[in-house]
Amino acid sequence: MMTTRQPTSTTQRPPVPGTGRYAATVIALPALAVVTGLALVAGSWSQLPAVVASHWGPNGVDGTQTLVAYTVTATAFVVGLSLLLALVAWGMPGDGRRVMATTVGVMSGFLGAVLYGALLGQRGVTDPSAATLPPGLFLVGALVGATLGAVAWMLNPVLPRPDSAIPAVPADAPRIPLAAGERLVWFGWTAAGSWLVWVAVALAALGCFVAVVARPWAAVGPAFGIVMLLLVAHARVVVDADGLRVTSAGIVRWLRVPLSSVAYAERSELQAFQEFGGFGLRFRADQRAFVTRSGEALRVVQRDGTRTYVSVDGAGEAAAVLNALVTRAADA
Repeated sequence: MMTTRQPTSTTQRPPVPGTGRYAATVIALPALAVVTGLALVAGSWSQLPAVVASHWGPNGVDGTQTLVAYTVTATAFVVGLSLLLALVAWGMPGDGRRVMATTVGVMSGFLGAVLYGALLGQRGVTDPSAATLPPGLFLVGALVGATLGAVAWMLNPVLPRPDSAIPAVPADAPRIPLAAGERLVWFGWTAAGSWLVWVAVALAALGCFVAVVARPWAAVGPAFGIVMLLLVAHARVVVDADGLRVTSAGIVRWLRVPLSSVAYAERSELQAFQEFGGFGLRFRADQRAFVTRSGEALRVVQRDGTRTYVSVDGAGEAAAVLNALVTRAADA
């Protein structure tokens, strides 16, 4: 990454608050999904066949397992994936951990409902090839996942981290003249690369394919992906007296950096995959980013040492506005 300076600090950065709450959430919610599923399966054990359907294709059942193997596999999958996601987010900023805790809740609830539900649906079935996978099971999984995700979101509020360094806006940092009492607002749009069109076409083709070879409802996933893609690619970036905000459609807030937490801002260059592993809302240790393409980006250095990046044209102008607002607030 090419930048003009790096944030400096003479002290160790303080830990992210809420670590214990986060750990409890990402352990308890998957455990709840697994324990509930296993309890229901145990209560129906005598009614389940020794060999059960474990996978369905366009033409019906195309894979089987023993009852014990299926139960162990389903449990290991839910627990293993939940723990993996939880560990990935351990060093992220507070908002990143909140997003990941919610993801763990949604994923464990959905997978638990679908995997154990598919097994419970085979009670009384003697021939595994006759087992069915009703579409309504996925709706139940979505509802359970949404419920656990909402619980995880509420249990993990973003708590402010103590400042590790409070540097003044550097003398050579870009800024614009700002009179006392003058209102200053800057806004722009995230700049997407050519990948947007190709991904949208691929998702549309995938939706048509699965709707034809599987079931029409299977196209819901690709359709949702297209909606999310459009929200990511067309997000509004606002800099004003409240700080920095990145939102889509006026309702989806991707990022918010309060003015009181900003040390300074500047234009930067970033590589989407090399530095953040892809596009969209991304998190790394002490870093967050809203990435829509490689290249020009606004870089905000926060007082607690966190760095925030946003892919946007006119990043230098946005940084100048933000620095001017920070300087005025500091002089007030």
